[in-house]
Formats: sequence, structure tokens, C-alpha cells
Amino acid sequence: MIDVVANTGERKVAAEHLVTLVDITPLLCTSKGCPLFVRASDGTHLVYFDIDHLNTYYSTWVGRAMAALLKPVL
Repeated sequence: MIDVVANTGERKVAAEHLVTLVDITPLLCTSKGCPLFVRASDGTHLVYFDIDHLNTYYSTWVGRAMAALLKPVL
């Protein structure tokens, strides 16, 4: 689950240190919450391993989207 307080703190620290923070929230959550499963054209994917950590398979599956988010800052 996304911790709004922690995200606010991370943004503040990043700004203070002139560090680019890449928001990956859209890869994990919708405006309604953070689902345990994500449906896609290639099947249904389990997102989390436990309450705070991504499942290895979902991490691999979402890797291309992560690369697209990171590319502008690399």
C-alpha cells in the first residue's frame, strides 16, 4: 500500500537535495487503491509478495513500464 506521509517526506527530501524522484505509483495503484491482482491482456498478475513488497514475477512483468518512467531521468 502507498504511504501518503512517507511519499510526502520522500518528495521533500528529494527536492532539498535536488534529486529527481520518479513516481512509480501508477504502476502499482489506481485512484481507488492498490490492487492485489492486475488483469492484463496476457493474464492476471499477482502484484505483492507480502504487505509491502512486490512479487518477483510482477516486478519482471512491469519492468518495461518502469524503464519508460526512468528513461527521461537517466
